[in-house]
Amino acid sequence: MRLFEKIADSIKEAINGKFISIEKPHNLPADMSILSNDFNLLLESYKETFTDIDKKLKYFIGQTTSKESQTPLDESKLIITNLSNLYQFKKEIEQDQTKDEIYDRLAQVLKNQFHLKYFTIIETNLKDEKRVIIKQVGNLNFCCTTSTGNPSLCRTARTSNDVISVDFHNSCPCFTNTNYYYYCTSININKNIIIVINFILETKDELQKLKDNIPFIKSYINEAAPSIEVKILLKALKDSAFRDGLTGLYNRKFLDEYIKKSIPQITRDNKKLAVLMLDMDHFKAVNDEYGHDIGDMVLKELAVILLDNVRESDLVVRFGGEEFIVILNNIDSAESALSVANKIREQVSLNEIDIYAGTKLSKTISIGLSIFPDDGKSFDSVCKNADIALYEAKNKGRDQVVLFNQTQVSSIDLF
Repeated sequence: MRLFEKIADSIKEAINGKFISIEKPHNLPADMSILSNDFNLLLESYKETFTDIDKKLKYFIGQTTSKESQTPLDESKLIITNLSNLYQFKKEIEQDQTKDEIYDRLAQVLKNQFHLKYFTIIETNLKDEKRVIIKQVGNLNFCCTTSTGNPSLCRTARTSNDVISVDFHNSCPCFTNTNYYYYCTSININKNIIIVINFILETKDELQKLKDNIPFIKSYINEAAPSIEVKILLKALKDSAFRDGLTGLYNRKFLDEYIKKSIPQITRDNKKLAVLMLDMDHFKAVNDEYGHDIGDMVLKELAVILLDNVRESDLVVRFGGEEFIVILNNIDSAESALSVANKIREQVSLNEIDIYAGTKLSKTISIGLSIFPDDGKSFDSVCKNADIALYEAKNKGRDQVVLFNQTQVSSIDLF
């Protein structure tokens, strides 16, 4: 009976995750002694097996602590369940086409699986010194608004360490709200881009629950990071193919793709677009006198002015060298296009560029303007007509806008 009681007590402890060998009572019959030894061997085998599983699973997900209320078996089952969900998550994000889809999927996991009500996913670009809110769940976000243009103000992004609400002092100088708690974690996507996730909690119990789950949460973030990096690299590769390396404007290759799609739509809708062919006056003299670095600076300044003076629906293209094309979509009339062109011309002439030691440089541009479909039935013909008008503007003394008309074709010898 004493042996039975010891075995019963040991089984109860084993159910709670404690594998304790029994001490054999004295003077046991041989068969009962063999039973006791086998029972102890079984407990030792279970203990070694569960300890090994526990260590390997925790190492796999990066977890180092466990809840005292959970048995090793329960905890292992929880880890295995999370790993299964993590595997499904990984397979899904591999099929997502954009990084926004991956961010949305990550937000769904945080909200639905971990029951987090308030969090913000922020993409920080150290090179451009920008912080962009990618996804916000709930209406609580207490990050510094000034850190949008200064990523170094974010302690998590700066240190690459988790920043957590603590008693008696404030870990994050940006978080000044005393009614809530916070937990911020981050991951480096590459040397320039860091993803920061800011969690807001309403109670200490919620904060503690998040701390318990953070190893699992980080597993999802770690799985998402490579896929996000791939999407960023693919976008950068695509941009490099369609953007000018100096000014960041779209290039001629992008213009060709853009026109293939937009001209049929313009024709169906019976609308018009204006083509502004513009060229910087005496640009060669800038390179000759000041060098190509200053010439590049002048071109970048011109690109900024062009973007600032057209609508988002319009298109600005560096066509080559100091020549640019501006596409004004859905214009009302040639007069409205002329108004935009003259505004651009005036802004360029008024702009002063600091080149060195207080020396300022001002430049002018000449613009040729042609309207589709009024001046040509194809985009190529309209571009040629805009180029003819540009030649006319140069011929008339530069720093002016000339609207194409048919008489220019016979009056200008292009070849």
